[in-house]
Amino acid sequence: MQQPDGILPAVWQFTSRPGLIAPAELRVVWPTVPGESLVRLWEQGLGPAPGVLLAEVHRLTGLLAADHAEGRPLLAPWGLLWADDTLTAAVVPDVGAAVADWSAPFHEPGPVGVGRDLYILGVLLFRGFAGRWPRSRQDALSAAGVLGGEWPLGGDVAVRLCLNEDEGRQARDAAEFGRAVRPFLEVPAPLSLPVTAAVESITGWQKAKGRPGGDNEDAAAWSTVDDTVTAIVLDGVTGAGDGGGRWAATRLADCAELAWSSNVVEPEEVLVAAARQIGEPPAELLQRPAAVGIAVAVSPGGDCRLASVGDCVALLCRDTGDGYRVTRLLPEDSCLAQRQRGGEPVEDSDLGVITAALGLSPDIDPHRRSLSLAPGDYLLICSDGATHADTTDAGQRGWRFLDLLEDMVADAPPPALLVSRLCHRADDLGGTDNATALAIRVPHPAEPAPSWPVRPGSRLRDLLEVARKVLP
Repeated sequence: MQQPDGILPAVWQFTSRPGLIAPAELRVVWPTVPGESLVRLWEQGLGPAPGVLLAEVHRLTGLLAADHAEGRPLLAPWGLLWADDTLTAAVVPDVGAAVADWSAPFHEPGPVGVGRDLYILGVLLFRGFAGRWPRSRQDALSAAGVLGGEWPLGGDVAVRLCLNEDEGRQARDAAEFGRAVRPFLEVPAPLSLPVTAAVESITGWQKAKGRPGGDNEDAAAWSTVDDTVTAIVLDGVTGAGDGGGRWAATRLADCAELAWSSNVVEPEEVLVAAARQIGEPPAELLQRPAAVGIAVAVSPGGDCRLASVGDCVALLCRDTGDGYRVTRLLPEDSCLAQRQRGGEPVEDSDLGVITAALGLSPDIDPHRRSLSLAPGDYLLICSDGATHADTTDAGQRGWRFLDLLEDMVADAPPPALLVSRLCHRADDLGGTDNATALAIRVPHPAEPAPSWPVRPGSRLRDLLEVARKVLP
């Protein structure tokens, strides 16, 4: 028997049952097949770059689409081979799925039908992005909701499409997966339309203590510098609860605006300048105040740069033609992220515990990312208080919020309405934290020009409708 290198197993054992007679073994011989088993490469500490892997999985799903349309799964994990930055699948149509006993590195049965192919690809994508095998389907989704900003653009979308079993969330076949992921792999053409922006910040009702200076420890600002839209969102670190977080956030926002006035627009430079210029805090504060934050710059043409320190959240909501999909854009400095990277169980006490902040030292090393925006995109920057989901489970909070946000932008709301929805929804879910959201939107070319923003169903909307009918 010819044994192609890297393909395991080449022999399968069958088990007969009463009334069913199965062969004792089945041998499969392929012609020469390029590459080595992707699973084996990872066992050797090797493997493809994450971005290349995502692009190759997307290409492979294009090859699977016709068989999936007929309801025919093809893949088995041992048959996925890698060579020269190319993914090849050695398949046994109508047989491989039935006889391969590997479903995942965790003990959960894979789905039947074409969903099994996506399940296999989702697990392998997670391994390629996170550097570890998931402990369970829930572990993979939980990590995607937190670590997605460290992965290739759209990588967390791909994993959720393959492994999220909720109705309407999982891709039905390879073709739907391909349509949803393709917009994150393509480089958009330069924009010709101006972007719009809006920001909202509220004090969580349980955070309100009636202090004269206010109780909202978030701060946000945005401006335009030589046609470049610049913005920053900051979340004060509460610490001793003496108002130090509020002082740090507002002071850093002031420093960012000072940098913009001096034509400093690059996000990393803005954060570094703010950290160095924050100055000494008031003597009555009990400890050195600090804040976490994200800065962004969007140039004409859609070139977008971001930088962050801490656990604020940057998200891209992109129209895929089948609805919006949401991907995280930046890593976060948090205990929760550290646990997810190491594959450790997540505890509720991990929420809100940060591992880096602005204001503690003039020397910082922000995370950075660059991308090109496309028509219909929303760029969303939030304090962690604005990213609540309908769960108190720390492990599910991140990816459940991404699902929720995809629904929230389905009707393509104006940026002002979107940030209002996010902040007030967070308050309705308990108001235990301040909530701040800043949205930058790229309109579609066919969209009408912005008019008076009116909340749907409002009295003002009714009056405007009457005025349109009466006034010439």
